[in-house]
Amino acid sequence: YPKKAQDNKKEANVFVTFTVNTDGTISDETLKEDPGHGLGEEALRVIRLSSGKWEPATENGNVIKAQKTQPFAFRLNK
Repeated sequence: YPKKAQDNKKEANVFVTFTVNTDGTISDETLKEDPGHGLGEEALRVIRLSSGKWEPATENGNVIKAQKTQPFAFRLNK
């Protein structure tokens, strides 16, 4: 959890859209909306760490590139 978001008691849902390539790597990572306070940057950082670990999509038995949106729910412990 980004320190700036903790200090400002910021919670938000963040959505990262990206492409899962045929080899399981990712590309074209973008935020649908950045709520600020470092939350968007943290979501992008985590998605980028996952590159190479995604199972590619298939269509008619063929491996294809596909777009995905991954939600992140940033919530502070109360």
